[in-house]
Amino acid sequence: TVLLLLGGTAVAALLVFRPAHTQLRALEDAARRFGGGDLTARAPTGGSDEVAAVAIAFNRMADDLGARQQQLV
Repeated sequence: TVLLLLGGTAVAALLVFRPAHTQLRALEDAARRFGGGDLTARAPTGGSDEVAAVAIAFNRMADDLGARQQQLV
């Protein structure tokens, strides 16, 4: 029973946290690229959770900074 409970918990954790982990990795990659000078880097915004909301905010910030940089050139 304990092994079944542990196995079920592990599977549930993977199903719940794996998509968020993937979204966070993509957001981290976009932030690193943007910080490295790639002003076209954007984060994927799929989903409706908190990670997607942060990705949307990141993309808005990136759009704003890109527009400001274009005004300076």
